[in-house]
Amino acid sequence: MPAALTGPRLPPRSGTAKQLVVFLHGYGADGNDLIEIGRQWQPWLPDAAFVAPNAPELIPGQPMGRQWFALTFRDPHERWRGVNLAQPGLEAFLDAELARLDLPASRLALVGFSQGTMMALHIGLRRVRAPAAIVGYSGLLVMEEGKGPDSLKPEVRATARAAATMKGAAVCFVKNARTRRSAPSTICFPERPGEQL
Repeated sequence: MPAALTGPRLPPRSGTAKQLVVFLHGYGADGNDLIEIGRQWQPWLPDAAFVAPNAPELIPGQPMGRQWFALTFRDPHERWRGVNLAQPGLEAFLDAELARLDLPASRLALVGFSQGTMMALHIGLRRVRAPAAIVGYSGLLVMEEGKGPDSLKPEVRATARAAATMKGAAVCFVKNARTRRSAPSTICFPERPGEQL
């Protein structure tokens, strides 16, 4: 059984949680590195509870850095194995947080950075009930080595209403996370203030 995750939390500014925003940190960080974003977002999301769990593993040889899974860059299969090994613990944490706040899964938003984006996309697209949103900064959708997007069809169980990955000045949206005939498609465009989707 995976170790229980924990991390810093912010209660909703309004006093009543109607949404849950979960920040998933990158390699070498921890939840404390991202929870401040919740403070910055509270004026726009006063009914959102925020939580930033610490990844389950300490990075070997480092006193403070954490990882969702090991990254050696020597094994082409390590990302795929890693997201799958970390999935049960993070799934349990998400379910427990939603239950603690008495919220349905449809009120969940996942926000990842780097390795946290890998986890957000991997888990978010496979949840029985789709999260309201998946946002990823500087990350990617992990696929099994040697397999293309079509390999995701049988695994993707939910259609997120919105999923985005951002890197530099580009924003990429994953549309139609599951359709009858296609795997997820990604649309990227330059970020422009006020641009409508």
